[in-house]
Amino acid sequence: MSNTLNILGAKRMVETAELMTVATPDVTYRFNKNGSESVSHQPISHYSLFDRVATQLNNNGVEIIEEAHALARDDQRYFGLMKVRPQDWDDATQDLVVGVRNAHDKSIPATIAFGSQVMVCSNLQISSEVVLARRHTANIERDLDQIIARTLGSLADHRKATEKRTICYKDYDLGSTKEVDHIIMNAYRAGAIPKTKIVDVLEQWENPNHPEFKDRNAWSLHNAFTEVLKCSLMELPKRSQALNFVFDSFTGVNQVQDVELVEI
Repeated sequence: MSNTLNILGAKRMVETAELMTVATPDVTYRFNKNGSESVSHQPISHYSLFDRVATQLNNNGVEIIEEAHALARDDQRYFGLMKVRPQDWDDATQDLVVGVRNAHDKSIPATIAFGSQVMVCSNLQISSEVVLARRHTANIERDLDQIIARTLGSLADHRKATEKRTICYKDYDLGSTKEVDHIIMNAYRAGAIPKTKIVDVLEQWENPNHPEFKDRNAWSLHNAFTEVLKCSLMELPKRSQALNFVFDSFTGVNQVQDVELVEI
């Protein structure tokens, strides 16, 4: 099992075999005004979501290097991560990550999230999120494979965006303490980091845990944030997107919208 989810503070790590044993609640129905019934909530199996995403990745030549699974709230919520590598991916510094989330308690929709992990320090950012469905609607089981295929088609675009970001951040020198302070405070105001973590980010910038980030550029400062933001996967997409928005604005990276809602 990968340590990826351990650094995110997951509640309970599980093996794939245990994931398969989690019971899926029954479909619930509502009565319409004309007396007929219609589906109000159709949960999907945690394992089914993971397995279908993994199958689509394999079918499209994307190798799954590692995987990790965690359950929370009496197994009602599921978080899964897969480190993946397309056949032509040759970046030696980052792995692409595909995350999946699911819930049986109506708290979140079934979700695919794309991200990256810096290999030298295992810092993870989920920088783009694709919602598979508007909650768990009728016919989601029937349509799931097609929806997953459509969303994974965005993986190549995410990879290009990740490469572009990394290059731009490395090329952007941070020559003054004032500019660093300005970025940190803007990231706080944007919701990328809680107030209680500001000093921790500053400490990581001034005394990084990893010598690879001693260069005084935006890439090093960005990794100071991700070193501190080893938190719940539930919060990571929102914080990563806010963080990238701030850094993109400062470095001049022109990115497409990070979040895509896929209707069914």
